[in-house]
Amino acid sequence: MNIPKYALNHRAVIYCLTAILVGMGAYVYQTAPRKEDPSFVVRDAGLVTVWPGATAEQIEQLLTDPLEKAIESVSAIRRVQSSSYPGVSVIQITLKDEVVDAKIWWDKVRHEIDLAKPLLPIGSLPPLLNDTSTQATVMNLSLFQDPQSAERRY
Repeated sequence: MNIPKYALNHRAVIYCLTAILVGMGAYVYQTAPRKEDPSFVVRDAGLVTVWPGATAEQIEQLLTDPLEKAIESVSAIRRVQSSSYPGVSVIQITLKDEVVDAKIWWDKVRHEIDLAKPLLPIGSLPPLLNDTSTQATVMNLSLFQDPQSAERRY
């Protein structure tokens, strides 16, 4: 079947199909849900714990390790990465991609952190879990030209 030939010979059918498609598009445009700031699930968080005057080794053994063990007991955790510096423990936590309602899981992580607080050394500040801030790329547009093709052109 030759579609261009059929379209030229049966213009009424093409006009009807075009009108139906335009009408459906206008309907979807009017009824589709929209948000100025669309919601998305925050699956990353940072846990910072400060112990003034402690060495990086002390931070690793007495702060980071107990907190990591507590966090890893939550089943929705995909990855835990930590860094220990003199006086500061920083732990990056990522939830699994299947998680839809992250607030429930972050509350479970907070509960496990609270259970681990008695294991932390005296003098350390309470751990702070930041699960509210994230950066999301809405659109990423890139232009690229092969440098060799640019040289050949000029």
